[in-house]
Amino acid sequence: MPQAFRTAGAPATAPARNSRAGPGAVAAEHAWTYGHLVGELVRRVDGRPVGRFLAEEIAGPWRLDLAFGLGDADRRRCADLSYADPAWPDRMRGEPGSLRARALDNPPGGRDVAMVNSDLWRAAEIPAVNLHATAAGLARLYAGLLAEGTLDGVRLFSGELVAEATRVQYSGPDLLLDRPVDWTLGMQWEPDGSWGMGGIGGSSAWADPERGYTFAYATARLADHDRVEDLVEALHSCL
Repeated sequence: MPQAFRTAGAPATAPARNSRAGPGAVAAEHAWTYGHLVGELVRRVDGRPVGRFLAEEIAGPWRLDLAFGLGDADRRRCADLSYADPAWPDRMRGEPGSLRARALDNPPGGRDVAMVNSDLWRAAEIPAVNLHATAAGLARLYAGLLAEGTLDGVRLFSGELVAEATRVQYSGPDLLLDRPVDWTLGMQWEPDGSWGMGGIGGSSAWADPERGYTFAYATARLADHDRVEDLVEALHSCL
């Protein structure tokens, strides 16, 4: 697992690796590496690492309780993760040797609670998988996006930029998820018009423009997403 914390050079070497298909031919979620690729774009354009950029340009102005690379004070605020279902880590990985298993186990340790509860993990910046946040912080982030880039009078994005980021960029099969997916720029778009993202372990956040709400669920008990589905069913029955 230590190689997960050595991000320098990873984006530069990724394009040189053998690819299963040409650009634009198919989609497969980058379970571990998406954040490295996007974060490297931020670093090369802006000069700051993605965690510092997030803190100074987004989380700070919008007063969002979320961050990469936690300091001592924030690490003491973290809830320790545990398994709600002991069989979940193996079930989430999928069949040995499958694309999903190779993605989730490269590098290994991302479903090991001893690793994700460690100070090393919490202090690291692994942008695809180790954002630490409260549910309220995530919901506020999506509220700002739903309001076309303005939250509490603070504009960070234009409405045009939000529209481009949340429109469907790819529609078709995802080889890693093994199901059809509509991908925006980093989020999944659903047939009801909502857009957002769920993480392995059961946490999720999204915006629903049609119904006019944002939703976030952050759990310390790792399992599937059935808990979120139950909450959404109850919420929609009230709207």
